[in-house]
Amino acid sequence: MGDLNDDSRKGQWWTHLSFPLVGRGNAGIEELLGPVVRGLEGLGLGCTGIAPDEWHLSLSKNFPLSYMQIDPFVALLKSRLEGTQSIPLSLSLDRPEVFLGQPKAAGQDGGLEEPQRAFVALRVTTGIPELLDLVRAVDGAVAEFGGPGYYEHPIFHVSVAWAPASQYKTLQTGLTKKGLPGLGGEDGVAASVFLDHVRVMCGDGARRYAVPLR
Repeated sequence: MGDLNDDSRKGQWWTHLSFPLVGRGNAGIEELLGPVVRGLEGLGLGCTGIAPDEWHLSLSKNFPLSYMQIDPFVALLKSRLEGTQSIPLSLSLDRPEVFLGQPKAAGQDGGLEEPQRAFVALRVTTGIPELLDLVRAVDGAVAEFGGPGYYEHPIFHVSVAWAPASQYKTLQTGLTKKGLPGLGGEDGVAASVFLDHVRVMCGDGARRYAVPLR
């Protein structure tokens, strides 16, 4: 990344931790989820598919860091995750869920704006205890920098399409009636994924880090 100007070093860098799905060990995930994304776009519900390199499984809420806190936070996260094993997971593609996006900061006053997007997501069905252990480790690092803990009872999921938040109820009703397209069978299919590093994104991706798991 090039040099940062003075303005980019000021204020809050909104930060998010996640597992990216596309990468080592997940060679077939695009072929499996691609038809689902295209099917959602063709339902007439106003969905826009999410690009494969943005498919992820969240491990934290959005939280602010100052520019000077980013490197110390990443170093602390690495120490918290030392010795953590890579996780094989199975994603269920027959239980679509619709979520509202998390509110983000609205200007200098530190208030929160209303969610701008609704998301169509696929639930994670295995590896939940391991994911909860990871969330606890992540929460500990985030808390040391004044950030919020993750949800008390998280529903782990991967978003594959989005629409304006105003379409939330339309999406729920439409998917209930039409089901999730692209599954290739009444029982749906399962996507196996291998999660080997945590991605840290700061400032909407202006800075990205990969913290490996063992």
